[in-house]
Amino acid sequence: MSMNTGKITAPFRKLGLIHVFDKVKFRYIQAKNKKLNQAFAKKYPDVVLPPDYLIFETFHLNYNSYYFGGQESAKDIVEEVKPYIDLNQKKILDWGCGPGRIIRHMHRFVEGSDIHGVDYNPTNLNWCAKHIPNVTFSKNEVNPPLAYAEGVFDFIYGISIFTHLSEPNHTAWMAELARICKSGGVVFLTSHGPIFKRILTEEENKRYDQGQIVTRGKAFEGHRVYAAFHPPSYFRALLEVHFEVLEYSEGKEESWGINQDHWIVRKR
Repeated sequence: MSMNTGKITAPFRKLGLIHVFDKVKFRYIQAKNKKLNQAFAKKYPDVVLPPDYLIFETFHLNYNSYYFGGQESAKDIVEEVKPYIDLNQKKILDWGCGPGRIIRHMHRFVEGSDIHGVDYNPTNLNWCAKHIPNVTFSKNEVNPPLAYAEGVFDFIYGISIFTHLSEPNHTAWMAELARICKSGGVVFLTSHGPIFKRILTEEENKRYDQGQIVTRGKAFEGHRVYAAFHPPSYFRALLEVHFEVLEYSEGKEESWGINQDHWIVRKR
């Protein structure tokens, strides 16, 4: 059973110290995983890894999970959308690519595709541009738009991006993704679904059960500590303004933690 993180972090968030709390947590996790990560680096000396904080900010600070988990995620995305789109010879966007956990592996599973990655964090982008070949990277802001023309992408995926956005930006970014997606194009997104109720406070759960989005702010929007939680009914209604929902998969318990809801949609 996961801890109720809302109760733990609420005092720090209220005092505007949530990012200080996060830095302390980073140092703790870094020390805790030091031997494990050193063993990975020794075993795979040719694997180039981002700085520790970039990995921590976007995923677990575990080199094996970052690298091989990212490879598995890339493969899974391609397989999950295969009934709806063949990703070979397509124009693909990783919306919110972070330090390249997934995008660095995409070329293993698609052939001849034009792959792009965007992120609001210039440190992530600089690292990706330097170490990940055959991908075009560009910076975006926390608010749309992106620097692309209308209808250019066959496929867009955003892994744990709406989970760190304000409610107004849910509407704004959904419209922007629809704008840059081709007619009939496919989009793969994740959200914080019902399984995350276990880490919400009693008050947050009341709003969630009423079908309202729950956000934890007083932090930099887009950062890992800015969190949003989505009743499926809320997220579906948001999607259906622009997209047809092809497939919904509710998140579940995994060996490494709790997984997010998966949504596969097609632009109307």
